[in-house]
Amino acid sequence: MITQKRIMEFVSYDSITGIFYWMADCPSKKMRGKVAGTIKDDGYVCIVICGIKYRAHRLAWFYSHGLWPPKDIDHINGVRNDNRLINLREATKSQNSHNSKKPLNNASGFKGVHWHKHHKKWCSGIQVNGVKKHLGSFETPEEAHEAYKNASNKYHGSYANHG
Repeated sequence: MITQKRIMEFVSYDSITGIFYWMADCPSKKMRGKVAGTIKDDGYVCIVICGIKYRAHRLAWFYSHGLWPPKDIDHINGVRNDNRLINLREATKSQNSHNSKKPLNNASGFKGVHWHKHHKKWCSGIQVNGVKKHLGSFETPEEAHEAYKNASNKYHGSYANHG
């Protein structure tokens, strides 16, 4: 496994901006001083060092703390390429998922809200410790979303994202 000292030979990290810069030239290109990494289709920045691909947020954590994070690293503001140290925190997979935005296929426009055909009502639900919890049925999606927001704040705390 690569060491923090070895990483620092290849890149520098600006914890205020969240940007990595090349410290050394690659054999075929002049790279010193240029921004390191590429934003991938999933929105995360990846940097290849010694033939190994690293996600920049995990690399930032290692660079700053000297240890690879044992858990996920969550982007507090939900922006996957914002790797400022102040925007990164350790999280469990569950906490990281709580801080996600509403799914792209969400038809209601609100996270935690769906239309129930049979009852002809807007329903709200949340997942808590791996268990789905029904929060109620409502006349409007806004009312259902309000129930979701309250539950999300209660159960997910600082990882709550109302999407």
